[in-house]
Formats: sequence, C-alpha cells, structure tokens
Amino acid sequence: MADIDFPPYAELILEKDLKAVRIKWKRLFLKLEEFKEIVEAGLNIMKENQAHIWISDMYESEGVFPKEIVSYITSDDTTAKSNEMGLNWALTINPKQSGLSSLSTKKWQKELINKDTLLVRDFPTLDSCKKWIEAQAN
Repeated sequence: MADIDFPPYAELILEKDLKAVRIKWKRLFLKLEEFKEIVEAGLNIMKENQAHIWISDMYESEGVFPKEIVSYITSDDTTAKSNEMGLNWALTINPKQSGLSSLSTKKWQKELINKDTLLVRDFPTLDSCKKWIEAQAN
C-alpha cells in the first residue's frame, strides 16, 4: 500500500512495523470536509492493515486547526467511530515550534484524554514516539 498525499495539507503513511497510521500534517487550516476525507482515508488504511495506532505528526505543521475541526476531533461520535474501527492509541508528535500551534494541539489532546476511551500521549519527535511504541511491545 502506497502512502497517500493530500496536498497541501497532509500525507498518510502506513507504519506497518508499528501497526500504525501516521498523518504527517503540513497545513492545518483546512475545511472540515477536507479534514474528514483525510481521516476517513486513514481509518480505511488502519482497517485494511489491522493497525490500531493513530499518529498525528504535527511536527512540521503550520497554523492551527479551525474550531469546527477541533470540535469534530473531540466529539463523542468521532471517538465512538474510532473505537469501532479498533483504534487503541492516539499519539501526537508535537509541533517543533512552540506557540499558538503547540497550545492548540495541547488543548484538543486534553479533551481527548478526558474521554478516557483511548490512550492519548504526545511526544517531542517521531523517533521518541516510535521508541515508546516499540517499548510497549516488549
């Protein structure tokens, strides 16, 4: 399965060895329908490959998600659908530059953590995230 590009917003990458789908976000200011298209594609890749880990790679992202996208991410419907698809872990690579983007990311992560249906963690780099996942397997 090849990676899927959604220019200029994101790239979906199957991390087969980790049983994970990584969304490498580039630009965060997009329409809700565009966001849903990317997420649906990611969920389909997860299902096809029996992956159970979702990695939102915000490291090189620009901007912040619009409010309607944050509401969608943290909605009970979205969480329930993710659980039905077999998603166990929602991991985030934090933006490399602190500031508004970083604060916004932390805010929606906190809302997901409060739902207590997924393991939600954040990491400073992709490498640290991968090492953590590998350590959990041992």
